[in-house]
Order: sequence, then structure tokens, then C-alpha cells
Amino acid sequence: MYCSHCGRILEEGAAFCIECGVAVDAPTPPKTGDGKATASLVCGVVSWLTCGGVAVLPIIGLVLGFGGLKSRQRGIAVAGICINAAAFFMLPLLFALLLPAVQAAREAARRAQCVNHEKQIVLALHNYHDVYGVLPPLYTVDEEGNPLHSWRVLILPFIEQRTLYESIRLDEPWDSEYNRQFHEAMPFIYGCPSARLSGCTYSGIAGGSFIPAKEAESVLGLKFSDVTDGLSNTIAIVEILKPFNWMDPTADVSVEDIVQTIGMGSFHPGGMNVALLDGAIRFIPSDTASDILRSMATPSGGEPLDFR
Repeated sequence: MYCSHCGRILEEGAAFCIECGVAVDAPTPPKTGDGKATASLVCGVVSWLTCGGVAVLPIIGLVLGFGGLKSRQRGIAVAGICINAAAFFMLPLLFALLLPAVQAAREAARRAQCVNHEKQIVLALHNYHDVYGVLPPLYTVDEEGNPLHSWRVLILPFIEQRTLYESIRLDEPWDSEYNRQFHEAMPFIYGCPSARLSGCTYSGIAGGSFIPAKEAESVLGLKFSDVTDGLSNTIAIVEILKPFNWMDPTADVSVEDIVQTIGMGSFHPGGMNVALLDGAIRFIPSDTASDILRSMATPSGGEPLDFR
């Protein structure tokens, strides 16, 4: 038997409700909050199952729980209030604790993708060498020796970008009125996924693995046989901290830039990926000594290297 006013269970034969003091036979209509109590519990459970995916659910659950306290399902309402309160206060704390781990996992994935980009670029350099017998020059030049196009343009057919390659006017400067339309058509493998700015983040080394063309219309650079230090000891590609236009033939860093770490760097914590001429990718710590960097940047310096 229940009190018609507050819903409390009454003892048999009771004349008054000990909870609200209303006579048992009073005509006051019963209050019901059973639905609110159940809904509060459901909101709390859903909040935890979705890990706070619907941020407003704990608040709704708390409101419903307090509204169901005077129902016959008071215990369910209390449980709903407790679960929703825990979700409201604990889930943000859990997110704060898990966020660094999530960010680290995402960075690991981006770094792996960066490695894959560099591997594809070096593979294109090898395919270019197979066709021409040499690596591409740092840039092509016109009759007066002025830079025209970067090596990144020359290897386009070897990264499945032949249509783009054939659309560019190679006898005009990279920034001519016609060629400017391709400045925003950078192949995605020329950019590191971790970079916060758009643009090319992979540079060859001027005076290292890449040398300018010696004459107009020449597309010839170094031969692998010129790399007497060994392909596995010589850098082909480095990461650049400040992105640049992928078609710019003068944007690549020099050997001295490498030694002084000018422009070098990445958005990867602790260092950067570099691609060696043999296709291997090494992660170089930010505090690597300058003499090691010089040894890696020069193709025929004769310096010993130890990557262990």
C-alpha cells in the first residue's frame, strides 16, 4: 500500500503517512516521478558508454534524477544522480589524462606517413637515375644560367604525376605568369603530415646530393658513382621546418645550412626524418653534432659514419 501523496510504502492499517503526514484516505492525487528516475539512470549509463560523447546528458540526468526523488523509484533516482554526477566530474578528468596518449598515437601515425613520403621520393630519384643514368639536377637553368625548375618538378613522372609534369612549361621560369597556376598543385607526398603550415617540407641538399644543371636544357645531375661515401651514408632528403613553394628551385638548403641547422627541422618531437640515397630513412635527433651532419650531407667527403 502506497501513500497517495508522496508514494511512500505504508504499513498495513496506517492512518497517516510518516513521510508527509497526509492521511491515508486523503484525496490528494499521487505524485509520480518514476519515469524521471528511470530516464536519469539511462542518461548516466549512456554517458559512460559513450565516454561523454553527448556532453549535455549528465546534466539532463541530474535534473531528471532530482525530479524523481519523491517517486516510488527513489532508489533508482539516487543511483541516476550518482552515476550522472560521476560522469559530469570524472569524464573530463579521464579525457585530460588520456589526451597525451591520444596525441602521441596520432603523431606516431603522422611520422610513419612522413617516412613513407620520403621513401616514395627517394624511389622516384632511383627511377630517374635508371632512366637518365644520373640524379636530377638541383634545378634546370636557362641560357643565362638562371634557375628555371626544381628537381621536384623533374621527378613528377616518377611519382605518378605525368599529367602535371606535361602541363608545366619547362622552358619558362617556375614563377612565370603561366606556371603560377601550378603553385597550389603540390603533390601530397611533398608535405609532412605533421606540418602545421601548408607547403613543401622536403628539401634536397644544394652542393650535396643535388647540383645545378651545367647548361640550358640539361636535366643531368650527379651519378651514383660520384657518391664515393656510399649511398647508405649520404643524405638525399631532409625535412624543413618552414614550408616553401614546391616549385621554387632556390628553396633547398645547402651543406652549410645543414651543418649550422639553418632551416632544418620538423614538427616531430625530438628530431626529424632524413632519407638516405639508398632509400633508408633515419630519425636524426635535434642535438646531432655538426660534424656528423656534414659527413651525412656531403657525397664524397670521405668521413666515416656510425649509425649505431
